[in-house]
Amino acid sequence: QAQILYTSGYAEGVLAHEGKLEASVHLLQKPYHPDALSARIRHLLRRRQPVTS
Repeated sequence: QAQILYTSGYAEGVLAHEGKLEASVHLLQKPYHPDALSARIRHLLRRRQPVTS
């Protein structure tokens, strides 16, 4: 399953209240530092489930 990282200038509460964010979507609010972006990506990649055949 794909991990989705959404970046927005809107507050998380506003997006969630309007039904724009699903529970599986991860939000990184703007403005953010490049280190915060890379840390979040690493976190999401570690959460991935290995593909089994």
